[in-house]
Amino acid sequence: KLQTSAALLQAAALASLADAMADDRSRLLIAGENAPKEPRRKVDVDLGGDVSVYTAVMLGALGGVTVTMSGDVKAKVHPAFLLILSAPLFFAQVTVLLYLRSDLHFTDTIFYHEDGSDASDPVLRLKVLMVVITYIMNFKLMLLSLQHIIFIANPITWLEVNHAQSTDWVSKGSRWKCLFGAWFLVPWAVLAKVMDFTVNYIVCVDCVSVILDSKEAKDAVFNSLAIVFIVELDEHWWDFLKHVFHFDTLNESDIEAHVADVWDKDTDRVIAEVGNPWLINSVLKATTWGGRKHSFLRTGHGFRRLSQGVSIFLLAILFSRQMFVMLQAIKTGVLPVARDLCTEYSMQGKWFWEFFSSFLFVSLEDHVYAQFAHNDTLSAMCKDGGNFARIQTSTCVRLFKENASFAGGFITLLFALMLAPTIYQGLHQRIYKNSEGPAGPKTAEQRMVGLEAKVEALQKQLDELLAQRQP
Repeated sequence: KLQTSAALLQAAALASLADAMADDRSRLLIAGENAPKEPRRKVDVDLGGDVSVYTAVMLGALGGVTVTMSGDVKAKVHPAFLLILSAPLFFAQVTVLLYLRSDLHFTDTIFYHEDGSDASDPVLRLKVLMVVITYIMNFKLMLLSLQHIIFIANPITWLEVNHAQSTDWVSKGSRWKCLFGAWFLVPWAVLAKVMDFTVNYIVCVDCVSVILDSKEAKDAVFNSLAIVFIVELDEHWWDFLKHVFHFDTLNESDIEAHVADVWDKDTDRVIAEVGNPWLINSVLKATTWGGRKHSFLRTGHGFRRLSQGVSIFLLAILFSRQMFVMLQAIKTGVLPVARDLCTEYSMQGKWFWEFFSSFLFVSLEDHVYAQFAHNDTLSAMCKDGGNFARIQTSTCVRLFKENASFAGGFITLLFALMLAPTIYQGLHQRIYKNSEGPAGPKTAEQRMVGLEAKVEALQKQLDELLAQRQP
């Protein structure tokens, strides 16, 4: 009797726990669907700590930016409106950076002595060190910008991630419903993150010239800090807008993927209503290969590692090119910004540059480009073969041959440092099936299967005990 009672209590406890987990999972299923589906997943989206105004546009596309109205009613803010608010900051940042180029002594040598005899001078070494430090400071911002672009441009994101539907913005029968679909929200978010990356890219390119143009060590340190401050203005601008307009934003922990409402458990069969099934099916077919069971664009099936790997690879290429820019500047004594000014001067009169320049707060034509227009020597330097000509692929190859040991070692170390951790993490998870090794904690699905097996074993034991009690 004691054994039977103990078995009954243990079986009841396990059955109750299993039922509770099953009830919790069933709340994630679509009404009327009985097939088992995947549980809710946490989306690994790094917002970079303090939210910037460009990141707020991305969150606004997900319906994550709200403003409190009367009666504690929270109204969602359209990303187009947030992008309009971010535009003054973007053009202010670009204006400052482009105007700063013209203030540098781009016609002088970067060396302290005119003959360039102090190429190994400690001040020059300090300048190179400050350039590296500046790149490290901007690395996270550039990485997050690329990852956010990949995340928001992924069509599967808008299928899995919990975001505001068009009916959450306006009523179901509203004629403005089309303005709140994913196809209309994505471009604003992508454009905002492209603007964010553009500012960071210009800072990384121009910081080389700003630091090399410094005559003393303290100037190199202070100039590097000053140009990095321009990047951080997006957070201060968002703090200002948030308090003026009373905006509220999502946190990282609030971004979830409701994959149970979208996919069948064992296949990529979509069980949710899809606005463009042809596009989704085409993307799934094109990204499911190599014996994979699921598309690598899906949450929890490799998309995070993919976006991280692609972003780091692109940054590694960018940093490698900037290494050649630095080598060319040290060899010729010419600031890299001189080539950028020549490029801007060559674009004068083209419609897209005139249109873009019309939004800048300060006209650059009289202060910057007039120097080239009235100086034939400077204009000749901008032509092919001149000291201010753009660095071509052939130039990079020549610099690599001349500095093979340094350039090869730098590129090898850079790619190994940036890509090796991501590759190791992917292989580690592929071998052990979880990031904490073969003895790591099990997933919720694995615990569920284990509990069901225990309940079945106890139920079988209980049936045998009850059979023995029967006369």
